Amino acid sequence: PAACKALGSSQIFSGEPRTLDEPAPAPALPAAALALEDGGRIMTPASPGQVRGSALPAAEQKELQAELGEEALLVKRVIVCGKRKMNIEIYEDPTMPGSYESYNNLVILAFAPSDQTQRYTLQLNDRKLAQVLPRNMLPDILEPENKEELLERVLACLDVADSGRGDKVLVMQSDCVQRGTRAL
Repeated sequence: PAACKALGSSQIFSGEPRTLDEPAPAPALPAAALALEDGGRIMTPASPGQVRGSALPAAEQKELQAELGEEALLVKRVIVCGKRKMNIEIYEDPTMPGSYESYNNLVILAFAPSDQTQRYTLQLNDRKLAQVLPRNMLPDILEPENKEELLERVLACLDVADSGRGDKVLVMQSDCVQRGTRAL
């Protein structure tokens, strides 16, 4: 006990006594402790087979579009996402953190033209894409010569989901939907 106090532990023991071969119970963490930080925005953890983005204020969207520039725009489409028509723009961003390790450094902007509050962003690199793409597609779909196929797969797998905090976020999930898309 004295050694524990010397290490700065304010609570030496809590709960029921257990034998040495029983595993210690996992501590209950508050929801705030489970939040992840992505680019300065706090997000709740994604479900398995899902990569989450975040909501994006209109001013930040315009600033990001200007920063990335027209030359980085890879795809511009309208899709039905989260039961709404959404304009989707996919950019290549070579300045993204960790971009030197990845062939694909994508920034996805999604916005409903009729609703200024429905604006989202999602950043994907090879590591995040490998989390949600089917194993039988990897690593081939991540190669530069397969970029068009990858972009079509990303478009098919986008959705708007509840963040767990009462707002919505853009997600890419492993179970894709078949949908019609059209170029803008």
